[in-house]
Amino acid sequence: MYIIMSNYFQSSLINDPAVTIFVLCTLAFFQPSSCALKKEHKYEIWKAVKRDLEHISPKLDATLYTADLKDFNDCNLSVVKCFQLEMEVILYESKFENDTTLRKKVDNIIQNVKFLLENDKQETKTSKWQQCETFAEKNCTEFINNFRTIAQMCYRELNAK
Repeated sequence: MYIIMSNYFQSSLINDPAVTIFVLCTLAFFQPSSCALKKEHKYEIWKAVKRDLEHISPKLDATLYTADLKDFNDCNLSVVKCFQLEMEVILYESKFENDTTLRKKVDNIIQNVKFLLENDKQETKTSKWQQCETFAEKNCTEFINNFRTIAQMCYRELNAK
């Protein structure tokens, strides 16, 4: 494979589409498996979620389904999923506030949490899913504070392992 790709690359250095295809094929070949995220990757993603949560303080008049610490144990994925879904509500509501920084931070959080949930297939199969509607409705500030606490707990849990 190396010899074939090496000859192909050398013969097509002046052909831009060929170089692009070569680079894309090489990247696809070296992609990590999508089975489960490594602990270090989860740690970095939770670190990014925590950092983004620290920088948002929405002044939205919204009530959101909010899990309490009593609902949470061992980085419960159903609780995390509910926080992600409610962050999408904040993203929608923030469109009317003309606050691009808030929208960017909220979107980063949503994407990071989605990535965590999609790549934890093993844990997702074993988790008992709890409906978001079973949690109490709280204002946006309390929601963000609870999500910060839960993100911190997930972060610490990975750090302790």
